[in-house]
Amino acid sequence: VVQRLQQLDIRISDIQQIFLTHLHSDHISALDDVWLTGWIYQRPSPLNIYGPNGTKSFVDHLSQAYAYDVQLRNQYSGLGINAGAVVTNDIEPGVIYSENGIKVTAFLVDHKPVAPAYGYRIDFGERSVVISGDTSYSQSLVDHSVGIDLLVHEIMSVDHKILEKNPRLQKIQRYHTNPEQLVKVLSSIKPRTAVMTHIIVVGMSEDEVLKQVTIAYEGEVHMGEDLMSIEVGSSIKVIPYSKN
Repeated sequence: VVQRLQQLDIRISDIQQIFLTHLHSDHISALDDVWLTGWIYQRPSPLNIYGPNGTKSFVDHLSQAYAYDVQLRNQYSGLGINAGAVVTNDIEPGVIYSENGIKVTAFLVDHKPVAPAYGYRIDFGERSVVISGDTSYSQSLVDHSVGIDLLVHEIMSVDHKILEKNPRLQKIQRYHTNPEQLVKVLSSIKPRTAVMTHIIVVGMSEDEVLKQVTIAYEGEVHMGEDLMSIEVGSSIKVIPYSKN
């Protein structure tokens, strides 16, 4: 994550707020790097972390794991312990952040057996974005996405012949969103633009998955990529990463 932010010329010390959707390893394993590297680069104030029940315990254990490193850096590098401080918030559904015109609303999604798992709606002025987190079809997400500009939603698609012979993939698919379910979500919400993310594809290509969705849904849909930028304004620009 830190390397990716640097590729986009985003200073890691500027990251002040982190919102976790759930506590699966692939969603939290880089948190220590963002926290500690931001400290080394002198984050000006404590890092605020928001997430489901268990987030505070997780961060407390991270702090214990890195206690020796933090002690040495504070003692011999003069970094200052305050810049490395963390404020952790175990959240409930509702508005969890509202500062400088930015409002973040957490809502429950269906990622069982992982519970609670959250999606987030971000409102700023007249613009709005919803991030699904990991979920199967979620009516809660649909209800919280009225009138949004951008939907960033997970997707999982497995070739039917592979899926019917693989009980493990069947279990995983049950707590992720397949193309048919995503079309149902999009048809209900009708966002100005949608971007698929957390892409799990087995036995087919990403282009084939995108085609499955766009054949059934006429709105604008993109397949997400690392380092992609999305500008949300009077128009929405989806910009693939380019070194140039």
